[in-house]
Amino acid sequence: RSVGTITVLGYVYTSYAARGLPAVCADIEAYGAWYAVDGIFVDEVNATSSCATLAYYAGVAACVAASGRGGAAATLVFNAGASVPPCWYNASWGAGVAPPTIVNFEGAFESYEAWAPEPWVAGTDPRRWWHIVHTANGTLMQHAAAVQLSKARNAGWVYVTDRTLPNPYAGFPLQPLYLDDVIRWASNEI
Repeated sequence: RSVGTITVLGYVYTSYAARGLPAVCADIEAYGAWYAVDGIFVDEVNATSSCATLAYYAGVAACVAASGRGGAAATLVFNAGASVPPCWYNASWGAGVAPPTIVNFEGAFESYEAWAPEPWVAGTDPRRWWHIVHTANGTLMQHAAAVQLSKARNAGWVYVTDRTLPNPYAGFPLQPLYLDDVIRWASNEI
C-alpha cells in the first residue's frame, strides 16, 4: 500500500543570518547539481524575535527557486526551532516563490509536552508548520503522543525520534518499526 510520497531535502545552514548569502546559495546550487532533491532545509534560521532578517531569508528563498530543483514549487523549510512572529508566516518571499514551511518547535519530548505555539498559529495552514521532537524515550506511546500533539498544535509536518543530543539526527530512530508505527498513528490507523 502507498503511504504517500517522500520529499528529499538538501541541507544548508545560515549561522543565524551571519553566513554570507553567496556561500548559502552555492550550497543550494551544489544540491541541485549532485542530487535530485525536492527542496532545501535551511537550518540555524534567525527568526524567533523579530522580522529584521526577512530580507536575508528572502534571498535564500530566491536561490532555492532559481536552483532548478523544483523552482517555485520547491519545498523550502526554515528551521527557526522556536515560535516566530507573524511576519514570518505572512511575508512575501518573492515572485514565484512558494511559502516556506517553518519549524516552530525543535527540542526534547519533555519540553514539547509543555510547549504551545503562539495562539495566532491555530488559524493558519498546517502545511506551513513542522515540529521536530527528539529524546522521546523509545516507547511508541511517547512517539504517538508527539504525533497527536503536533496535530492538535496545527503542525502539518512532524519528526519524532528517540535519539538524543548532541546529535539526535545522526541516524534513524533506534526503536524497531518506529516509522511504520508513526505513519499508522499519523493516519489515525492506531
